[in-house]
Amino acid sequence: MLKLDEIYERQEDNWVSRFIMDEVMIMPLCRSDDDLQYIYSISNETGVRIWQLLDGKYRVGDIQEILKSEYQGQSEMIEREVLEFLSDLFEARLIQKVNNGAKRRNQYRASSIQYPDKKRPYKSPEIAKVKMQPEQAVLSCCTSATNQKTNTYYAVNCCNSWKSPCDPSGGSSSSMVS
Repeated sequence: MLKLDEIYERQEDNWVSRFIMDEVMIMPLCRSDDDLQYIYSISNETGVRIWQLLDGKYRVGDIQEILKSEYQGQSEMIEREVLEFLSDLFEARLIQKVNNGAKRRNQYRASSIQYPDKKRPYKSPEIAKVKMQPEQAVLSCCTSATNQKTNTYYAVNCCNSWKSPCDPSGGSSSSMVS
């Protein structure tokens, strides 16, 4: 169970997230066949807002307070659903606990955030877990195999090899995508 004074951040070593339109897509970085099972989609404004706040600066209680100040809704319901949503993200290994939370907690407080003048209607945060198809696995590899110098993406068959799932020179079948 997550505690209100704990701080969490997005797990960026194994996942890549992208804002697409009004939602967040979270795909695994290809490391092994097990990593390529699912992608996640946070498809509503409340869930996206929580995802934005998971930068390692805010305690769970701070995130609850921020959402209560930004959205119209019953405080108890918002608190409960934020905690449930964060628990779901933690169980899916999409977020991780920040170990030096005490130091960060002193630097950032929910009271230091400027809140909007008008509250938006509250909707329960949602995340969808979707079984990944082989072509989606290729796209996931493209994201993790970016060549920074040429800004070229390599599409790779990630399921062939653990040694070089995203390395086009390592024996996996690959093709260039521009």
